[in-house]
Amino acid sequence: MIKTIFPALIMFSACVAAEPKATEDWNRREAFIRPETLGEEVLNSWQGGRWQEKGIDGSFRFIITQFKAGQEKLYVQWLTSEGEIAYSISVKEINVLPEYDIELPRCVDGDDCREVIVNAKHYYEGLQREFTIKLDGLGQYAFHM
Repeated sequence: MIKTIFPALIMFSACVAAEPKATEDWNRREAFIRPETLGEEVLNSWQGGRWQEKGIDGSFRFIITQFKAGQEKLYVQWLTSEGEIAYSISVKEINVLPEYDIELPRCVDGDDCREVIVNAKHYYEGLQREFTIKLDGLGQYAFHM
């Protein structure tokens, strides 16, 4: 039994160690997703809203890319007030199986824009979907269908 538990613990420890560290590790910011470097075509982008965390503030940028017809992806970036990318992520709930024509998000809660609605049309089924994204903190979001 110990022979099977020990390797499992080692694998678990390796997975935990491989997890990204907290976003305070600003030296890692270049490793975060930059859609411009993925070979995807940037179709549209929007910048606005406000975020602030631990003495740093800035705005959000939403980027829609396309890597082949009917397969678009959505990214969110937290930009500093100097215009640098503090954090950049892929919205995995939409991007894992990119089958949507995506519209730019629209703010729900006014100028801060911490909650957005994204309308998307399924490329194959033709169904219109509406997703809500709540931007919880630097590099964090909650996704709801």
